[in-house]
Amino acid sequence: MRTHQFLDIIFRPNRAGQKILIVTHGVAAQTFRYHLERLDEDSLLEKYHADKMENCGVSHYEWDEFSGRYALRFWNRAIYEAPTE
Repeated sequence: MRTHQFLDIIFRPNRAGQKILIVTHGVAAQTFRYHLERLDEDSLLEKYHADKMENCGVSHYEWDEFSGRYALRFWNRAIYEAPTE
Protein backbone atom coordinates (compact mmCIF):
# COMPACT_ATOMS: atom_id res chain seq x y z
CA MET A 1 0.00 0.00 0.00
CA ARG A 2 2.79 2.45 0.91
CA THR A 3 4.66 1.71 -2.32
CA HIS A 4 1.53 2.45 -4.35
CA GLN A 5 1.00 5.73 -2.47
CA PHE A 6 4.64 6.69 -3.04
CA LEU A 7 4.30 6.01 -6.78
CA ASP A 8 1.22 8.24 -6.86
CA ILE A 9 3.33 11.07 -5.43
CA ILE A 10 6.31 10.71 -7.77
CA PHE A 11 4.16 10.30 -10.90
CA ARG A 12 2.34 13.59 -10.51
CA PRO A 13 2.16 15.69 -13.69
CA ASN A 14 4.55 18.35 -12.36
CA ARG A 15 7.29 15.70 -12.30
CA ALA A 16 6.96 14.73 -15.99
CA GLY A 17 10.32 14.08 -17.62
CA GLN A 18 12.27 14.07 -14.37
CA LYS A 19 14.72 11.32 -13.47
CA ILE A 20 14.06 9.65 -10.15
CA LEU A 21 16.41 7.53 -8.05
CA ILE A 22 14.84 5.27 -5.46
CA VAL A 23 17.06 3.44 -2.99
CA THR A 24 15.34 0.61 -1.14
CA HIS A 25 15.67 -2.97 0.06
CA GLY A 26 14.69 -6.17 -1.74
CA VAL A 27 11.08 -6.56 -0.62
CA ALA A 28 10.21 -2.95 -1.42
CA ALA A 29 11.98 -3.28 -4.80
CA GLN A 30 9.72 -6.24 -5.53
CA THR A 31 6.62 -4.21 -4.67
CA PHE A 32 7.77 -1.49 -7.07
CA ARG A 33 8.15 -4.22 -9.70
CA TYR A 34 4.64 -5.46 -8.92
CA HIS A 35 3.14 -2.02 -9.53
CA LEU A 36 5.31 -0.82 -12.43
CA GLU A 37 5.02 -4.05 -14.43
CA ARG A 38 1.39 -4.60 -13.40
CA LEU A 39 2.08 -8.16 -12.36
CA ASP A 40 -0.28 -10.50 -10.60
CA GLU A 41 0.90 -12.09 -7.36
CA ASP A 42 1.76 -15.44 -8.96
CA SER A 43 3.91 -13.79 -11.63
CA LEU A 44 5.66 -11.66 -9.04
CA LEU A 45 6.46 -14.68 -6.87
CA GLU A 46 7.75 -16.58 -9.88
CA LYS A 47 10.07 -13.70 -10.80
CA TYR A 48 11.11 -13.27 -7.17
CA HIS A 49 12.19 -16.91 -6.82
CA ALA A 50 13.86 -17.00 -10.25
CA ASP A 51 16.01 -13.90 -9.66
CA LYS A 52 16.88 -13.20 -6.03
CA MET A 53 17.96 -9.62 -5.38
CA GLU A 54 21.70 -9.08 -5.42
CA ASN A 55 23.29 -7.00 -2.70
CA CYS A 56 23.31 -3.51 -4.25
CA GLY A 57 21.41 -4.78 -7.33
CA VAL A 58 20.23 -1.99 -9.62
CA SER A 59 17.06 -2.00 -11.70
CA HIS A 60 16.07 0.54 -14.33
CA TYR A 61 12.67 1.53 -15.71
CA GLU A 62 12.17 4.02 -18.50
CA TRP A 63 9.02 5.71 -19.78
CA ASP A 64 7.79 4.09 -22.99
CA GLU A 65 5.77 6.55 -25.07
CA PHE A 66 4.32 3.76 -27.23
CA SER A 67 2.78 1.79 -24.35
CA GLY A 68 2.21 4.77 -22.06
CA ARG A 69 3.87 2.85 -19.21
CA TYR A 70 7.22 2.39 -17.60
CA ALA A 71 9.22 -0.38 -19.25
CA LEU A 72 11.84 -2.48 -17.51
CA ARG A 73 15.26 -1.93 -19.11
CA PHE A 74 17.20 -4.16 -16.72
CA TRP A 75 16.57 -5.85 -13.39
CA ASN A 76 18.84 -6.60 -10.48
CA ARG A 77 22.14 -5.80 -12.18
CA ALA A 78 25.09 -5.76 -9.79
CA ILE A 79 27.34 -3.01 -11.10
CA TYR A 80 30.24 -3.63 -8.80
CA GLU A 81 32.89 -6.27 -8.52
CA ALA A 82 32.75 -8.51 -5.47
CA PRO A 83 36.04 -8.78 -3.64
CA THR A 84 37.98 -11.98 -4.26
CA GLU A 85 39.73 -13.83 -1.52
